[in-house]
Amino acid sequence: MSMFSKNVLKLTYLEGLFYALMVSSTETYAIYYFTKKGISGTELALLTTLPVLLGAIGQLIIPRLVKKNVGGFLLLTHLIQFLGLGLIIHCVLFDSPFLAVLTGLSLYWIGGQNAAPLWLDWVSHHCKKSTFASYLGQRNAFVVFATMIFFLLFSLLLENGMSFVQVFSLGLIARLISSIVQGFLIFKTRNVFHSASELVEDKPCEEVMDKDVLYSFFCWGGLFRFGVTLCSPFFITYMINDLKLTTPEFVVLSAIPFLGRALFQANWVKATEEGRSYYGIQVACLAISALPILWTFSANYYYLIALQIMSGIFWGGIELTQVLMIQNHAYGSSRKFTGMQGAIFTVFSVLGALCGGYLLDSGFSIFDIFNISTIARFALAFILIFQARKFQLSKLSLRHGSNYLVTVLSIRPSLSNIMKVVPTRSRRSK
Repeated sequence: MSMFSKNVLKLTYLEGLFYALMVSSTETYAIYYFTKKGISGTELALLTTLPVLLGAIGQLIIPRLVKKNVGGFLLLTHLIQFLGLGLIIHCVLFDSPFLAVLTGLSLYWIGGQNAAPLWLDWVSHHCKKSTFASYLGQRNAFVVFATMIFFLLFSLLLENGMSFVQVFSLGLIARLISSIVQGFLIFKTRNVFHSASELVEDKPCEEVMDKDVLYSFFCWGGLFRFGVTLCSPFFITYMINDLKLTTPEFVVLSAIPFLGRALFQANWVKATEEGRSYYGIQVACLAISALPILWTFSANYYYLIALQIMSGIFWGGIELTQVLMIQNHAYGSSRKFTGMQGAIFTVFSVLGALCGGYLLDSGFSIFDIFNISTIARFALAFILIFQARKFQLSKLSLRHGSNYLVTVLSIRPSLSNIMKVVPTRSRRSK
């Protein structure tokens, strides 16, 4: 890989910093703001899932349209997200109807979700496959850590007089700056393009995943998302209405998963060094299945913080390993499969959230929904593992799963990852 490409990868951290500023000021605070305004369970389910669904539909269409000029389409998705942010601010200023709120968040997610697969393909043409997992894990950790810091900072600012309009406006400005940085990178690399074959070294340790394995994970992983979203949109309702958390308490509990994600990203990369990303998906699904019922055991704030750290570790892992699984199959041209996975996962997520919202509005308690989700998650996780055992490539044994989990949860490497979050001068020179 040329020095030019290395410099491009370093600058993606700057773009990621402003992306983190946008996310921390918009996504969770937007849902929090409109939940506090008193929307119904069904409206909350729509608000947390339908925009993502529309984004996933776009992921099925846009990658098939993009043959060349990936960078140009990437900037177009930034513009769509920018318009969504503007509409969200308008809704807050003028107390707009629910449909306008839904439209604003839909534009936000359509832009954001379609930017992700295009960005992955763009950046993969400037990074060797052998170092891609390490690069992506380190950048993810940097972005997640920055998101957590900004998120906590905004909670303090809101407590000290800053308005939600001002917070969302900072998100709008951050999206503009990140787009300018990304546009600069695209302009500078317009004549520098490495084919995927140039970036895949003679490194036989990784096994190329068969399409049948890939599609099996898409299908059963999608069904698992149904079990997850039976209750996941309503953790906010539980924290606000049942636990009666103050704004700072809510923000800390919502932000703490970012810490688990950031500190353990490198552990997930290490565990998948030999291309075993599909092991990580199965292990993470089992851990995630236990989360809802664990929330019913105690309302102790520090206990819930521990659960949120656990949630961050395993959700961060499953998201990273899903990306690596697809990249292992189609490095440099993964947007078609990424879009397909996103669409499948999101359709099932919407169905699960709507089902959960219906149960909540029908008189089921929040703990009933947590328990139903736990049962569904475990059932679907075991089915996913059973289906994966049909393929020698993804067959997970107890020994493999135990070794994988030990690597992921190793504490000493995780603590050392604190210094890996920021690309320091010594690491750059190395």
